[in-house]
Amino acid sequence: MNLRHLGLPPRAPKPFGLFFGFTCKNVAPFRRMVEHMPLIFRLCICCVFLVASACEENAAIPAQDAAAASTACMRNADCANSEAARALENIRCAGIEIYCMAGLCKADCMQLCEEVREDVNPCDEPRLCAKSESGLSFCTILPIKCNDKSSCPGFLPGSSDAWLCDEGACRYPGYEFSTH
Repeated sequence: MNLRHLGLPPRAPKPFGLFFGFTCKNVAPFRRMVEHMPLIFRLCICCVFLVASACEENAAIPAQDAAAASTACMRNADCANSEAARALENIRCAGIEIYCMAGLCKADCMQLCEEVREDVNPCDEPRLCAKSESGLSFCTILPIKCNDKSSCPGFLPGSSDAWLCDEGACRYPGYEFSTH
C-alpha cells in the first residue's frame, strides 16, 4: 500500500520497537497495522490517554479538595449553603460534616470509628468519635448533641471522670470543641 499521497513513507522505520520499546513473538498483525498507520495510531493513543487522564481527574474529588472551597463564617450554621457544602453534594460519603473553622466554611466526609478504650481517641485530632442516629459511630469535629450522658463519647480527653450532657450538648470539663 502506497501512502505517499498522505505525506508518509511507504514503510515507517521500526515503529513497533521505537514506540513501545519492547518486542513480542507474535506481533505481526499489530506490526502491520502500526507500519501502515503510524501517525493515526499514535494520535489515537494520545487521544485515549488524554481522555482517560481528564476522566480520572474529574471522577473522584477528594474531600480535602472539596473542603478547600471556603466561604467566610462566624459559626457552623453559617456554612449550610456555602461553597464547601456544595462541593460535597455529588460525593458519596457515609456522613458529611459542614463546619466553620478559623473563620472559613469547610466540609468533609466523616470517617467511621470505634471506641475501644477511654484513654485512646480513635479519630485524628481535633475530631472525636460520636454515635450517630443510625447507630454507627463517626469521627466529628462538630459539637456532639446528646439526650443523656450515655450518648456522649467514650474517650475521655482529660483526667476528669466523665462527660456531662448539658442543654443537649456533650461537655467535658476543660475541653472545648474546635468549632461552634
